[in-house]
Amino acid sequence: MAEQQNIIIYNTVDGKASVSLVAKDGLVWMNQKQLSELFATSVPNISIHSNFSISRGMI
Repeated sequence: MAEQQNIIIYNTVDGKASVSLVAKDGLVWMNQKQLSELFATSVPNISIHSNFSISRGMI
């Protein structure tokens, strides 16, 4: 079965913000910079939360 990969770009109505992500085989992939932009926070904050989730077996 061939892998399917798409790049999806979301824009706010006012055009002030844009987030792009990769959709691959039914999963969504974003790097820490993209996640920080999506949630209006810092890359270190995303890293802290990611590490916490991984250490607790949440992801």
